[in-house]
Order: sequence, then structure tokens, then C-alpha cells
Amino acid sequence: MGHNNDPGVPPVSLGPFNTKEVEKYIRDWRQFLSNRCYKELEEIQASARANPRFYDYIEWLYQDICGDNILRYNQLAFPMAVFPAPKTQRDDLESILVKPLQTDPGNDEIDKIFEDTGQYYDKKVSEGWQDWKKKLKELVSGESPEISLEKIKNHLKVSPARSWDGYTYRMIKFEHQEQLKLTCGIGKYSNSIKSCDTIETELLVHFGEKNPQSSDFSKFTEKISLVRYICDKGNPLEESLGRSAAIAISTLVIFIEDGKYKCLVKPRSEEVAVHQNLLHVIPSFMFQPVVQEFDNEYSIRHNIYREYLEEIFGRKDLDNPRKEWNYDFFYDDPNLMYILDLEKKKKARFYFTGVAINLLNLRPEICTLLLIKDPNWIKNHGRAKRVNSYQLTKLNFNWEYKSGDKSTNISEGKGRIDLTADLVMPDNFKPEKFVPPAVAALKLGVDVAREELGFH
Repeated sequence: MGHNNDPGVPPVSLGPFNTKEVEKYIRDWRQFLSNRCYKELEEIQASARANPRFYDYIEWLYQDICGDNILRYNQLAFPMAVFPAPKTQRDDLESILVKPLQTDPGNDEIDKIFEDTGQYYDKKVSEGWQDWKKKLKELVSGESPEISLEKIKNHLKVSPARSWDGYTYRMIKFEHQEQLKLTCGIGKYSNSIKSCDTIETELLVHFGEKNPQSSDFSKFTEKISLVRYICDKGNPLEESLGRSAAIAISTLVIFIEDGKYKCLVKPRSEEVAVHQNLLHVIPSFMFQPVVQEFDNEYSIRHNIYREYLEEIFGRKDLDNPRKEWNYDFFYDDPNLMYILDLEKKKKARFYFTGVAINLLNLRPEICTLLLIKDPNWIKNHGRAKRVNSYQLTKLNFNWEYKSGDKSTNISEGKGRIDLTADLVMPDNFKPEKFVPPAVAALKLGVDVAREELGFH
């Protein structure tokens, strides 16, 4: 076996070898490169997230556009522009959506600048390719004609463990005067990653590398091409401006356990495409037509129902349902029927709490609340109890969330909140710990819950 000075590098076989050995070598190299390249980028971005001056910069950057809508809490600025739902819209989850939906998927085109910038970051992630291509050539040259270098290259593309490129609902226009209204079209998730998430990557990587002082913010901004490009075209809070602004939904679930108010929140796993290891409320998800019944699935309530089952109870067939299935094929699930029964009995209630724009990736988040007043909800699920005709299951968070994580004081995905004192998870409520939209969903949801429960 060959040797390499870089710790962790898979050793090169000097031959002879068989196909299984080559496949194992490929897997080892993929793991090594993935760990090294992604770890480097993640460390740079993490350093920016942990830097209080980064959030000062975001506030400075968007002050003229956002004004008083930037989320501030406990003397901290969070990178979110928040628009609370008027009371007249609070009880109607669908009131945010402008109908009809613009249904032509072919209209989802992103500006060329996002394609070019995305290629730059692809290159950074794949920087190890040239170094080890020679080793693979030595390994396979002349020995196994059926193993082509191009095939190996395609197999080894560094990417998150789980990839998905389905349709999304995307923002075309956001109005926030007397009422909140989103005009929506159909997009592709890959276009959102290439445009919106590349904006976030550029901000974090450049800030993490340069760490500018407050006096240098103007000079530093000259180096941030995507944000300047978007803001020069118009107001990114109100228009898409050449990006595919995929819409997401965050639902804060508040319930009672042992006489205390708690919510469902957990760190995201390393298998998701973006925001690994950061805390998020559960469920939180893309607003999407999973079986491509674009009009029927264009519903906030419907999407919450689906993700409530998939993310909280781990229903696997909802992860990738077949397109030939009806859009409402899961409506008879006992766990869903139970919460809807509680809603009919006024022991649970859904609320639309507002819209938040993530100032890092300029994507909109529809924030909602599920307030469960019946303390038996968590007890019954904890025992997988039969209630009336509903055979309930235990909470079983899906692959998108870390399991057995002990890096926070959140126990089993349950974060304690003190509604009486207007405190939102005081030990963890810091910008660097959360996916930004989770902060907005928590703050907006807690405000509505306090009002509804008479704690204001």
C-alpha cells in the first residue's frame, strides 16, 4: 500500500486489484474529500455566524430597506426582516396567498450571475480533484477498461448526502401594507440553491475570510457582488429580481408537558442541503407541490399537515411520494386526525403569524403556529396510546434532524419556553445557533401565543 502525509487520505493500492477494491477506494476518497472540502467552507461560514459584528453588518446593509422590520430581541439584531400578520389574517392560514397561482414552471429562470458565482463555489468545494485524479489514473490505467475515469468523476461529485430537486412555490411579489400578500409561481429547488443560497454563501465566506471592521463595511460591500447586484435592481424584500426565491414554511408547535410550555426544536442533521447543525423549529419545510398537483397543493394548511406527519412522526412515504398518488393520500393518518379532532374541540389551533425574509439568502418564510392547549397531546403520543379510534404513534423526528444530540440543553427535541415572562428559550436564543427563519417563527409564534393565552 502507498503512503500519504495527509492524515486520513485513503492509501493507494499498487495492484493488482479487483472491482470491489476500486469501489471501496472510491467510497473512501469521496468521504475524505467531502469531509475536507465541506469542513473548510463550513468552518469559514461558522466563524462569520459566531461573529457579532457580522449581524451588525447585516443590519447596516439592509437598514434603508428594512427599517424597523429587522428583528431585534434581547438587545441582539437577527438577520431577519419580520412582518407580523394582522389580526384580521391570523385565523386564516390561506390569507397570505394570492390566487390564482402562476403555474408555468418554465418561467423559473435565474440571472446568469448566479450560475457563474455558483460555479466558483463548486470549484472551491472540488479543489481536491486534480490532486487525486493522478492517483486514480495510476490505479485504473490499463487494468480495468470498464472503469472509466469520467464514470469515477461523476460518482465522486461532492454533494450533500441527500439531494432533491423538486418543484417549489416561489415568491414573485410580496406586499406588506394593510394585509400581507404573496404572489407565487412555480420554481425548482436547484435554482433556489444556485441563486438564494449562493447569496448566503458569498456573504458568509467573504465575511469569515475578511472579518471587516465596522468602519470598513462600505469598502467590504464593494466585494459582495450578488447582494449589490440584487439591491441595484430593486427591493429584494418585495420582488424576486432574477433569483428563484423558494418559499418555506416554519411552524412553531407549542404544547404543555409537566405543567410547562414547550416547543419542538432540534438541530438540523448533516444530511440536509443547507444549514446543517443549526437549530430549527419542527416542522420547517419547503412550500412545495410534492405530487405536482400544483393548484391543489397550493395551500399552507395542506403543507403543514404533510410535514407534521413526515417530520414529527417520521412517516417515510411522505419523503418522496409517488406522483400518481392523490395529493391528500395521507389525510386519514390517525396522528393527523387526532390533532384535527383537538382543533374541532378548540383544544388546539393553527395560526398564521407572519412573513419573514431571511436577510442572508433573501428567501421568504411563512411563519405559523400550532398552539396545543390539551396537555394529553404529548402524553398520548408518548405512550403511543389509542385515543377514540385513533392509534397514535410516538414522536419520531425524521432524518432532517439530528438524533441523540447533546450539544444544547434541548431535551428530545423539546425546548422550554416561558410564555409568562416573554422569554424565548433564553439559553439558546442567539443568532449563531439558529437557522434564521426559526428565530422569526419563534418570536412571532410566542407573541401570538402569549396574546391568545392572556399573558400579554
